[in-house]
Amino acid sequence: MKSLIYIAPDFFPERKANSIHVENQVRSLAGKGVYVYLIFKSRSGEKSFLFDRNVFEIPIKLPRAKRSNLFFLIALVRRLELLRKFPILTRSRTSILLAAFPYFKHRIIFEAHEPLKSGWLKQLVKSRKIPILAISCALKRIIESELKDALKIYVQHDASNLEILEKSRLDFPSKVKAVYVGSIGPGRGIELILKLAERMSEIEFHLIGDIDESNTKVELVNVKFHGWKCKKEIVSIVKVADVLLAPYQRDLILDNGLCTIDYMSPLKIFEYMSYNVPMIVSDFPVIREVLINGFDAILIDPDNFEQWKSSIELLISDQELSNFLSRNALRKLESEFTWDKRSDSIIEIFNDECGCFS
Repeated sequence: MKSLIYIAPDFFPERKANSIHVENQVRSLAGKGVYVYLIFKSRSGEKSFLFDRNVFEIPIKLPRAKRSNLFFLIALVRRLELLRKFPILTRSRTSILLAAFPYFKHRIIFEAHEPLKSGWLKQLVKSRKIPILAISCALKRIIESELKDALKIYVQHDASNLEILEKSRLDFPSKVKAVYVGSIGPGRGIELILKLAERMSEIEFHLIGDIDESNTKVELVNVKFHGWKCKKEIVSIVKVADVLLAPYQRDLILDNGLCTIDYMSPLKIFEYMSYNVPMIVSDFPVIREVLINGFDAILIDPDNFEQWKSSIELLISDQELSNFLSRNALRKLESEFTWDKRSDSIIEIFNDECGCFS
C-alpha cells in the first residue's frame, strides 16, 4: 500500500479552516488507498478519532506557548526512524527544517498557504529544491518573486466534498433566507451583512459560525445568529437558503495577523459551490481564479452596498438565473475542485517529484 506522512500546520482538531482542510485532505488521501501517518500538535495528547481507516494518528502534546514550534521540531527529530520511511507532505513551516538532513532531499513537498517571508525558509527551500504546492496562482507568483529561482511550484486550490442538495419548491418557507457561514473576524464583511439586514427587513439573514451575538450589538428581528454548527447542521440550514453571502473585505485578517486577501484560497467558497445555492462574493482577482461573474456566482465590489442589495433582490426575483449560477458552480466543483481531485493531483506530483507511488 502507498504510504505518506502528512504533517499538519497547527493544533488539530479545531474549528478553524486549517483543521477542516487537514481533516478533508487526509480523509480523501486515505480513501484513495494511501496509508497516511498524520502528525499534529495536540493540546490533550490524544488522537482525534476522526478517521476510521488507513490513517495512523500521531498526536504530539505541546504547551500553548511561543516555544511550541521548538518542542514540535524536537518531537519530529525523535521520530526520524518513521520519517525516513515514507515521503512527507507538510503544511508545517517548522517541519521544513527536516530538509536540512541530506536524507530528506527529494522526499518532502511543502504546501504553502502564505508567502515564505522568513529568510531561513527561503534559503532552505532553494538550497534543497523543495517542491511547493501553492493554494492560488497569486501565491505562486509571490513565492516565485521571493525565491527568484526556477523551483517547481504547483497550484492546488482548496476544495470541498460534494453535497448536491436537491431542493423542491416545497422545501422553501415563505421567508426568503440569505446565509453566511464563517467567523466574525476582521474583514469578513459582517458589518455589510448587518447593514443589508437593516435595509431589507423582508429577508431573514442567517449567520453561522464562531460568531458572538453579544458583541454585535444588533437588535434586528430578521437576523438569526446560529453560533458554531457541525457540517450536518450547516447543511440543514443552507439547503433552504435562497442566496449565500461571502462579503470579503480588503482588510481580511486571519488569527495570525496576516492579511490574505491577495493570495487566499477561501475554503468557504468551495463549500458554497457544493450546496447548489447561488452565491454573491466580493470581487477580488484571487476569487476570479475560481469563479466567473455571471456564470457561477455574482461578483461585486466589496464597497458597493447598493450593488450587494440589488444583487440579492435579483437572485430572489429571478429563479432561472439562480438555478443557472448554482448549477454551474456545482458542476465546476465536481470537475475541478473536490478533495478527491486534489488528492489525485498530489499523488501525481509525488510520483513526478519523488517516484514514491509509481
